Amino acid sequence: MNADKRGSEKIKLIGSYLSFVSYLRSSAAKNLRNHLRKYNVPGQEVTGNRGASV
Repeated sequence: MNADKRGSEKIKLIGSYLSFVSYLRSSAAKNLRNHLRKYNVPGQEVTGNRGASV
């Protein structure tokens, strides 16, 4: 029983970590796109592809 509880806590921790990482990745991609758009740097279509960096 105790080991089960510990395992579910670990899974919960990993899940929150993964969602945090995906949030960071999406916000970083958004910031990068805005940065490139601001300076009109060629290659926006590369960063615009969201699934490429996964």
